[in-house]
Amino acid sequence: NPSITFLLFTAKWCDACQLIEPFFVERGEIFGDVANFKTFDIDDDENDQIAIQYKITQIPTIIVINNGKIVNYINEQLNETNLDIILKTYLANGIKDNIDNIDIPKLNNYIKQQIMQQEYNDNQDSNSVSSQ
Repeated sequence: NPSITFLLFTAKWCDACQLIEPFFVERGEIFGDVANFKTFDIDDDENDQIAIQYKITQIPTIIVINNGKIVNYINEQLNETNLDIILKTYLANGIKDNIDNIDIPKLNNYIKQQIMQQEYNDNQDSNSVSSQ
């Protein structure tokens, strides 16, 4: 059983959730042998209790769990590219090391830097296309 679990909390009325959920599910199929992926729609009564248990205050939210311990809540800038960066970063670090020994704030800063770099690259690409 993989030690890393990603929980995604969504709702039917949340546009950002509807955009990210299919990609999250797809990533779960790709990385399912090295991590657990589970989605909870908080509109369902039974999932509402789980959202309360995990103190979900914003959606979409991804909770990263390692060996039963919550190591992070992620609910900012969730789109396909950023989700890919987040998942691959945690999976790479969780596979080569026990994630308990990782400096989580440092890892989160790395993720933010990667997201900012990707956004910068995307802006550069769109500027070069529009100037042609």
